Amino acid sequence: MSPGLARHFERRQVQPDIDSLRDAADRLQQYASRRIAHLGREEPKEIPTFSDLDAALDVFERLVKRCRLLLRKIAGDVLPIIAYPCEAVLTEPWIPPAAS
Repeated sequence: MSPGLARHFERRQVQPDIDSLRDAADRLQQYASRRIAHLGREEPKEIPTFSDLDAALDVFERLVKRCRLLLRKIAGDVLPIIAYPCEAVLTEPWIPPAAS
């Protein structure tokens, strides 16, 4: 391990970050768990908005940047990588396979 790099965080160092991420993503998590993952019979009382998703992603990105800086001394943007063909996951049953 390189000098100056941490092996892990102490709970006191990260608990505020964990709490902020949970707060930002709570509505999304509840919706995904109750409506998508388990397909509950009841209609959800609150449906998360794209604004809720954007806010949670902003918190997540901030935390990823902070952890990368503290653990690896790497600063900079966090950029998603889109694996092509990205629509491959939709081949069945949503997109029929191309005729050969």
